[in-house]
Amino acid sequence: MTDLEVVEGLIKKRRSIRKYTNRQLTRDEINKLVEVAMLVPSAGAIHPLSVHVVPNDRQEKLCIAALGQTAVREASVAIIITANVERMLGKYRSRGLRYAYMEAGHAGQNVALTALAMGLDTVMVGAFVDERVIDVMELTSKDLPLYIICVGEKG
Repeated sequence: MTDLEVVEGLIKKRRSIRKYTNRQLTRDEINKLVEVAMLVPSAGAIHPLSVHVVPNDRQEKLCIAALGQTAVREASVAIIITANVERMLGKYRSRGLRYAYMEAGHAGQNVALTALAMGLDTVMVGAFVDERVIDVMELTSKDLPLYIICVGEKG
């Protein structure tokens, strides 16, 4: 099977899964997902994204911040992609925000396809209250949450 066939197969197979088993991910699995989230093109090589991993200790609060979406609580981990938008705005003004969103999309796709290749499933969450996510994650005012990615074994 060619690389193209493998990638195409993963794209076709990917589905949003919201129910998970209680299997915990290994440190190696989590590290791989974080690594691929950062392997994205970046306008001007600014790399404004940060990746935050939330295991079960804060997932209940994050679930509330995500408008009660239970997948956030039930996933093995929730991965939050944030962007330091000031870095992008400094160089690209208003277009910088668009670039940050595009980069987050690339990161999310990398996580989703890699998780699937690892036998895991994901759901992408965009509905959340920014201020509550910032509070739960103890982020600075410079970090804008863009994405919550729930990862786990399909339940």
